[in-house]
Amino acid sequence: MNGLVKVPLQFFILLIGVFLFTFYQFYKAPVFFNPVQETIVKASPYAAEYDKQAQRYDAIQGEKRETAISLARAIKEKDAQKEETLQQQFYQQEKQAAKVKDSAKTWVVKANPGTDANDTNYIFLVL
Repeated sequence: MNGLVKVPLQFFILLIGVFLFTFYQFYKAPVFFNPVQETIVKASPYAAEYDKQAQRYDAIQGEKRETAISLARAIKEKDAQKEETLQQQFYQQEKQAAKVKDSAKTWVVKANPGTDANDTNYIFLVL
């Protein structure tokens, strides 16, 4: 009985993860998902540095969204050369976004030294 319930439930949970991943390829993700810690850093002396990183992250996310849309079109049109170029561009943008996000996390930790910089448990759809 446990297997009949647990297997479909686990599949559903994994499917939600895939949907969230796909969603945030086309929409801007916040630089830090934990709103409580973000409020703390914005009220700290490190607010300007954090905001600067958040603005850079938003700009990269906007570029990444455009690349993702172009990549989806290239896949649909079966343009292999354009698809490969856009995949490389998307990968580079993803690396840039990760660097900026890590930099923003350092400001979160500096603002509240006891905090956990892992915000994966706070990922929800945000429009």
